[in-house]
Amino acid sequence: DAKTDLDDVAQDAKDEIDASDLPDEVKEDLKDKVDEIVDGAKDEVDGSTDYDDVDQTVEDAKDEIEDAILDAEKDDAKSDLDDIAQSAKDEIDGSHLPDEVKDDLRDKVDEIVNDAKTEIDGEASKEEVDQTVEDTRQEIEDAILAAEKDDAKSDLDEIAQSAKDEIDASDLPDDVKDELKNKVDEIVSNAKTEIDGET
Repeated sequence: DAKTDLDDVAQDAKDEIDASDLPDEVKEDLKDKVDEIVDGAKDEVDGSTDYDDVDQTVEDAKDEIEDAILDAEKDDAKSDLDDIAQSAKDEIDGSHLPDEVKDDLRDKVDEIVNDAKTEIDGEASKEEVDQTVEDTRQEIEDAILAAEKDDAKSDLDEIAQSAKDEIDASDLPDDVKDELKNKVDEIVSNAKTEIDGET
């Protein structure tokens, strides 16, 4: 009967909750919520005389439980995103990047995470939510790596300029100076290409 169906729905939901990677206290709250939804549905079934109504009550309870679990998953994912952001900012702060680059990067991290949270709000499954968290983690890592690469290339430009100044100040013949400066450009260009390919 409908009450047995509801007990089955509750048990399935609790098994799903137990098997999830949600924090323990969230699991307990969710299981209480499931009991609450199911008890409410059983009361509705008791007061109902129409078979279709009873079926609808069971379906509604199932939907409500699924929504509650998904909401908990979304909250947990947003909390993961906050941890990812904090960890990224710690990495940025500990880097040798120039201060203004650090500031820009920290803003970029906030922007990426806020966009991801908005995306999660609109998602309809745990799989989508998990994918967004992973994509966000990757996007942040890529942003930090890109900044590190730009900074390294900027260092290479300074090294090249300093080398060329030294060559110009030397008493080498002009044609040797030109060859040397071309060699510097070649070395730096190769190094930049190498940096671009690094992961």
